[in-house]
Amino acid sequence: MRRILKRARHTFGTTVTLANNVPLQDVSVMLGHASTRMTQHYARRTAQKFAAL
Repeated sequence: MRRILKRARHTFGTTVTLANNVPLQDVSVMLGHASTRMTQHYARRTAQKFAAL
């Protein structure tokens, strides 16, 4: 069950918010991150994903 929740959070963080240019700090708050470091990780992965397409 935890894996499903983690995947859902990641999907929300990447496809719904970061891919639609929602500010990084706002995404970080929505995901409940203590800092923007993890959100920055999602942003890098999203950029790499779209660059590969």
